[in-house]
Amino acid sequence: MKWARISVRTSDSALEPVYALAERIGANGVLFEEGPGVVCFLPVDDRLETSLLNLRAALDELRQFGIDPGPAEITITFEDDRDWANAWREHFHPLEITPTLTVVPAWQEYKPRPDERIIRMDPGMAFGTGGHAATRTCLRALERYTPGKNRIADIGCGSGILAVAAALMGARDVLAIDDDPVAVRVANENIALNGVSDRVRIRQGNLLEGVEERFDVIVANILPHVVAAMAESAHACLDSGGLYITSGFTRNTDALVRDRMVSAGFQMEPNLEEDGWLCLVGRR
Repeated sequence: MKWARISVRTSDSALEPVYALAERIGANGVLFEEGPGVVCFLPVDDRLETSLLNLRAALDELRQFGIDPGPAEITITFEDDRDWANAWREHFHPLEITPTLTVVPAWQEYKPRPDERIIRMDPGMAFGTGGHAATRTCLRALERYTPGKNRIADIGCGSGILAVAAALMGARDVLAIDDDPVAVRVANENIALNGVSDRVRIRQGNLLEGVEERFDVIVANILPHVVAAMAESAHACLDSGGLYITSGFTRNTDALVRDRMVSAGFQMEPNLEEDGWLCLVGRR
């Protein structure tokens, strides 16, 4: 397979956000490089042009959230004969999210403790291994807030990690949605891998568009402007007391999300934070 090596020149303050953007377009082997910059790899297929356009648009939007992307220059070179789709697996090890929750690579043997809940993941070309702080804070919020909650929606589900976690934490009906057919396929595989297919439904769609169900919890680990724009529709899809769990943004951009959530009618719960990445929780 031929691979596109994508190098993004940026600023020191934008390194983490650009890293997250690269992950969200399905890139493999995301690394920091001197410059400063971020380098990642994408397969040369019919999705490459769309992925690059999405990355370019997301870089331009960073300024709206007070993040200076610096030059924001994208350089593309092409490489053959390297299995970038699998080489990154060498760096994916069991990740302890909380004392009772661990994310385990699907291909590794792992014996859980009696009190330990494990999520087995093979993210493939989809976002979500638990390795990013935004995902970890969402997982911790689910563990904190979802016991006793039965109807949960995971919007922009990526690899399906949050939907799987919700089911393993006791939810009886989980709806996972993503607009990327690759993510839908990967999420289906991870849902089956964890034995929760009887509790998790997945569909391809655009956020909450066309969703008429009501939920106890909606979780969205997406880009900040998307999470903010979805606040009103999330509020409308939640029952009284329902929770909107949001992540995918840093302290530089949380004010926009928080303001939109409050304007939509949410009462804010204590937030979670790790490495400057926040998870905001609003109660209807």
